[in-house]
Amino acid sequence: MLESSIHRISSLDLRELAPYRTMKRPLEHARLGIFVDEGEKVVRRLLDSGLEVKSLPLTPDWLARLHSTGHLQGREGVTTSVAAAVLLREIVGFNIHQGLMAVAKVPPERSPDESTEPRLLVALDGLRISENVGVIVRNCAAFGVDAILVGETS
Repeated sequence: MLESSIHRISSLDLRELAPYRTMKRPLEHARLGIFVDEGEKVVRRLLDSGLEVKSLPLTPDWLARLHSTGHLQGREGVTTSVAAAVLLREIVGFNIHQGLMAVAKVPPERSPDESTEPRLLVALDGLRISENVGVIVRNCAAFGVDAILVGETS
């Protein structure tokens, strides 16, 4: 990642940060063909996935970590915004921010009839909190999961 593509921010009013302020409006995101990822594991997987990442707001610590692990290699087109953790926590309006988030384009839908590739399935078992199920379903949709199998304990 080129140093010139990294923006230091001191205000959350930037246009490219708007999707993070509307995380509770998934229909708007779907209309725009984007999704928001939050948290270390999901963002790392997104960066490894080859999907088109649009923006990446993170703390200086996360910038250094992702740079050192190679997760930012080949991601020159990503708008990367660096700010203090206290500022980034204000983006979504509730305290879920772990210091890094990302917005990416939803990949085109694949028809099961056209695909010769192996299927990607996700199984849920023992999940009782609806918000957790919702997060998993949204991420499955964003990452092109072919089916979600739900056990009777979820």
